[in-house]
Amino acid sequence: MFKKATFLILICLAFAPFSYGQYEDDAPQKSDVADTSVDGISPTLKEKLVPGLEFMLSPNSGVFFAELSPFIAYKVKEPLLVGAGLHGSFLGASNYGNFTYFGAHAFVRLTIADQFFLQGEYRLLNGAIPGSRVRREWMGSPIGAFGMMYGDASYMMIGYAFNADFQSINPLRGFVYRIGIYFN
Repeated sequence: MFKKATFLILICLAFAPFSYGQYEDDAPQKSDVADTSVDGISPTLKEKLVPGLEFMLSPNSGVFFAELSPFIAYKVKEPLLVGAGLHGSFLGASNYGNFTYFGAHAFVRLTIADQFFLQGEYRLLNGAIPGSRVRREWMGSPIGAFGMMYGDASYMMIGYAFNADFQSINPLRGFVYRIGIYFN
């Protein structure tokens, strides 16, 4: 036992000239931002993800159309935002009855200036074929839109849907408008 303790002391003394203590003033500066991830998502990714919700409401004479589309977007770079989400809508027409639609959408948004943006999107819906109340079918349409931001959390956009089948379920035909909010 004495031999082991002596050997350990000699080793410590031999390396003593090469060992330096470090005062707090000499320590590297600590970062205020934590590098740990929250819920398995890194802080930088969490900052770039933007959840939101779009809706459209069109009460016309004899026709009621309501649309709700939650989404999640990713800030690629400052002017570019890409996102995808779900879609649900209800069409109540006094002449034809009530129809429900569901599906998904994806979009790319390019901010021009600080307040305006251009958006290209594709919506894919499952719903009743015009003229048929029994059969459901998938229909999709590209939509081009122009929008305006109100502060950092809300916007309004106006666009045009290019597919005729998609236009037939919309009371405004090819024109679409949406009001959106971000949950920052």
